[in-house]
Amino acid sequence: MTRLQVERSGGFAGLVRRAETDLDEPAAEAWRIALAGCPPARPRPDGYVYEVRLGDRIARVAEPAVPPDLRRLLAELLDS
Repeated sequence: MTRLQVERSGGFAGLVRRAETDLDEPAAEAWRIALAGCPPARPRPDGYVYEVRLGDRIARVAEPAVPPDLRRLLAELLDS
């Protein structure tokens, strides 16, 4: 199992939202693939920044640079 932690911060209210879960290998690989093409975070005023910890890897991605595959995975995790 691989530990996944996601934190979304920023926005107009500056609220922080967190979620975490353990992933089996196929699910962890989907996250690795989605994170592979992410550009470094360049936050915008009042925009969201996502910090994703997948095992020992940490990625920071800012809206609107979140790739579609990663956006779907983030929505599934944070909206559940």
